[in-house]
Amino acid sequence: MKGLTNDFTTEEIQEAIKTLKKRESPGCDNILNEHLIYGGEAAIEGLCVLFNSLLHHERTPSQWAKNV
Repeated sequence: MKGLTNDFTTEEIQEAIKTLKKRESPGCDNILNEHLIYGGEAAIEGLCVLFNSLLHHERTPSQWAKNV
């Protein structure tokens, strides 16, 4: 796989979450930024597992490609 070669870290995900704005409308997944901002360590670890699993299996959920 070209491009990403290292696993995502919880620190990277935490830094990305810090850039999210509050009081934004959710996307088609109905997840508010506040869910991620206030989700704590469990949310960050869950996202880390999810993203690394997708990376290792070289898959992207088809729902993520939808432009709604």
